[in-house]
Amino acid sequence: MNTVTVARLSAAACAALLFAAPAPAGGLVWNLPEPGTQVRHEGSYTQTLTDEQNQVTTVERRRQITLRALEAETATVDGEQVPARWLEIVSETGAPGERGLETGPAGRVLYKVLVPESGVIGRPADDNGIPQAFLPVIRGWKQVGNGEPTEYGPVLRAYPTLTLLKEYEPAELTEEGAAAADTPAGQFEGTRYQGRVVEESDRARVTNVGQFVVSPDVPFGPAQWEVTLTRESKDLSEPRDAYRETSKTVVRMSVAEISAGARGELPLP
Repeated sequence: MNTVTVARLSAAACAALLFAAPAPAGGLVWNLPEPGTQVRHEGSYTQTLTDEQNQVTTVERRRQITLRALEAETATVDGEQVPARWLEIVSETGAPGERGLETGPAGRVLYKVLVPESGVIGRPADDNGIPQAFLPVIRGWKQVGNGEPTEYGPVLRAYPTLTLLKEYEPAELTEEGAAAADTPAGQFEGTRYQGRVVEESDRARVTNVGQFVVSPDVPFGPAQWEVTLTRESKDLSEPRDAYRETSKTVVRMSVAEISAGARGELPLP
């Protein structure tokens, strides 16, 4: 186990990081598997666009999300020794090609983050009922396409860059009970959740509905999910019932492969 001292953050920021409510990173990280574990999710990404003349265009893509559990370290944060883990999460969206997905310059995003182990508890809220918001990040980097990595933190926001699953708070999340997820990697027993968030302004409304199964037998937790993101708009002077759908994105993902011996793609700067 290595040791890293965090010197970039102020004392106040470090304290806030240590005692922030833990989170499932946009539904992607509910547990921390053994170092070297890799999980690959695959699925479809369908976007339907509607213009002002009600002409509809549908775009079909494929999406792949890979999560890797890497080295364990002891981080010194605000003078305290904190058990921490390096994680790497890669999201790729594009058309299938001879060498995998053809993502273009912005269709591939990689996050490499060092997170406190105490920040992952696998529940929508802690024992005091405090909602989980975002996964705390001690150190981190983000890379878009083949661009240069940039420092990232102090929290990991998976939505919407990595996944359309939002960081649903307890009031937005319903536990629907036991469920089985049939995936290319096998069948997994777990718990089904449904999250729903509506964000509205004078001109726009966005509705996010996610259904997902979290299993203790799947590293990191999620075994299968489906998210529908609907965008609507209207003129400022129009009433609320005048909203018109401008786009709808549906993403369906399942575990495709679980493997060991994973190594990170992005070396530490």
